[in-house]
Amino acid sequence: MNFQFIAHRGASHDAPENTLAAIQLAWEQGADAVEIDCQITSDGHAVVFHDPDTRRSTAVDKVVSQTSLDDLRRLDVGASHGPEWAGQRIPTLAEVIDIVPPGKRLFIEVKSSNEITPRLTKTLREAARGTAELAAELVVTSFDVGVLHGVKQQLPHTTCYLVGRFVPEPELAVWVPTVQDLLRTARLAAANGLNVSDHPIVDRPFCDQVAAAGLELYVWTVDDPQRTAQLIDAGAAGVFTNRPGWLRQEVASLCSSPDN
Repeated sequence: MNFQFIAHRGASHDAPENTLAAIQLAWEQGADAVEIDCQITSDGHAVVFHDPDTRRSTAVDKVVSQTSLDDLRRLDVGASHGPEWAGQRIPTLAEVIDIVPPGKRLFIEVKSSNEITPRLTKTLREAARGTAELAAELVVTSFDVGVLHGVKQQLPHTTCYLVGRFVPEPELAVWVPTVQDLLRTARLAAANGLNVSDHPIVDRPFCDQVAAAGLELYVWTVDDPQRTAQLIDAGAAGVFTNRPGWLRQEVASLCSSPDN
């Protein structure tokens, strides 16, 4: 089975999200890939952090894009997850790339707009000079078509995925975007695949349409073994999960049960 278990912000159920500790733990738990969030600091560094500000992860309120790397490095982003994680710092993208094992993938979700493109592509180029195999496993993802288009212009061979979130459209009593909307936007971005939020709309016909368009489909964020098994049967390529090691074991047990 080629289905991939991708650690969402690292092994974020067990360790503070987007830290080197969570990412290293995900590798130890056997994750096929790790997904991280990336944005740019006020002095032009690509850092791994999800929120626009630091309030949720630290006791200090700083806007990431308006703060220098040195100032962000002073913040403890581990203590809020438990005293055993105290001292974890916001890593740079380059530091995370450095600990990607051979044969593993890193999904880099860009939270900034196009201003991050020069730094992001520079970092990816430096990784490519170090190890061609590693460069092939670095995947850029974003909700922003402009970001994906900018990366493709600078590095045409980079794998890029469009991120989509399903939301209700009350007047039409449907959920949007539709699979046709997503495929149309992915073509505009020259994307290689889709990362979509989990929803019952993601079923076998949905996956078949994505596959027919020549794209891969990943679903986030899934920590339920039964839903994961459904997505495997539907034809999804993988799930983003906070519990990669546990979920893989649970799904294997579920799929080997005589009732399945």
